[in-house]
Amino acid sequence: MAGVIGWAGLAGLAACGHPPAEVPVSADGVPGVTGTVVSIADGDTLTVTLGDGTKAKVRLLGIDAPEVAHSGGTAECGGDAAAARLGELAPVGSAVTLVADTAAADQDRYGRWLRYIVTPTTADVGLTLIEEGLVEAWIPSRQPEPDRWADYTAATDRAAAAGTGSWATCETLGR
Repeated sequence: MAGVIGWAGLAGLAACGHPPAEVPVSADGVPGVTGTVVSIADGDTLTVTLGDGTKAKVRLLGIDAPEVAHSGGTAECGGDAAAARLGELAPVGSAVTLVADTAAADQDRYGRWLRYIVTPTTADVGLTLIEEGLVEAWIPSRQPEPDRWADYTAATDRAAAAGTGSWATCETLGR
């Protein structure tokens, strides 16, 4: 990293919908931005309030979860279980650290920050969801593989082969 920007710089970037290119280090030494979970949208998306009060919609990097019910539709197989477990791992009101990747884009096409999520009790929320068989490794086509891609795909293969979690009843967990 070339340097660290302060919270005032983060506020300006977040207000514009742009994640910071450089971030401070959290209290536990994890490079990233700390915040508080405001809501869980589904098994791979949540909203976090940063220390300065700005909100960031965050898509967990490197995973895809089955969809929950939207607009009167039905949830995909495993969608509710994935969302519920994300809510247990990163409950509303809890502190999380948003960690950027060196290879992946900062945002997806919907403007959500692409980040790994760390909590005081879980070193990698996305990997935990994969290992528990609730989501699968995924990146958009034509995007570079994120730093943790090999670990994520290996964990997906193990969970699917063992019929762990939703793999016991679902053919796919996401795309």
